[in-house]
Amino acid sequence: VRNRLHARTHAADHLQEAIDGVSYLSFLRDLATRVEQDWDRVRADLETILKHALNQSKLLINLTAEATQLPALAQSVNSLVDQLPVGKPTEAIERDIIALPETELLTYSTKVNYVGQAYDLSPTSYEMHGSLMVVLRLVRTFWLWDEVRAKGGAYGSSCSFDRHSKVLSFNSYHDPNTQQSLEVYSKTGHFLRNHQLSKSEITRLIVGTSGDMDPCLLPDAKGYRSMIRHMMGISDATRQQLRSEALSTQLNHFREFGAILEEISTTPLAQVILCSEETGRAFAQKWGGSEPVFTVI
Repeated sequence: VRNRLHARTHAADHLQEAIDGVSYLSFLRDLATRVEQDWDRVRADLETILKHALNQSKLLINLTAEATQLPALAQSVNSLVDQLPVGKPTEAIERDIIALPETELLTYSTKVNYVGQAYDLSPTSYEMHGSLMVVLRLVRTFWLWDEVRAKGGAYGSSCSFDRHSKVLSFNSYHDPNTQQSLEVYSKTGHFLRNHQLSKSEITRLIVGTSGDMDPCLLPDAKGYRSMIRHMMGISDATRQQLRSEALSTQLNHFREFGAILEEISTTPLAQVILCSEETGRAFAQKWGGSEPVFTVI
């Protein structure tokens, strides 16, 4: 559900959904038919992919090891790379983001619901600030926990902000109260503007956020994260700035972000609901019958 929400806004998210989402499921169904009916062309496509993916032109390898072991490892890896085709550097391709409807109902054979809603902050004045990590921790551990989980009966709920696409998304799973959860998401701004917080409560939120920012990681996870940051251009200086901003979070940061959310509370970017066929039909009728219903399973 989260992938489907974000696929509307950023090329990277659109590609992620295409290789690990509903679009990928549609592709696999089509591929299964092609394998049976047109194997030669499928094989040719696979060989083309292999040719472009496995060569030296834009190869990126991440090695994680003790400093004393890296030279020997690098030598072995270089020997392996030398055996790969040189290849020709491929130019970056501008990918068009396929337009998706504002509301999507995805159905499958279960009575468990997954409910997602996203807001695009690009039209607002908001610029990423480290305090948002603290603000969203309050939203997850207090607002969503009480309203969606404790009162609504959902098994879990979450929210996240993508600072590259400037999209804030809410998600719940095993959720028996679909419409109620959507209403809770839309009232998050009002909650942030009015919820009373003492200085000690803000301090506890900051401490918890610090653990999220710098979790204990095994060496392989540290290496992988460093590679991702390198690819995304996230420097240590940027991370330190966000960390310092988070540690300096004040009550006004909650109020200011709440005000921004209230501005756009009635205009969500998208809503995606994964539910049973019966629930999907009921929502389609309730919302005017125009929302597409896609059968996942």
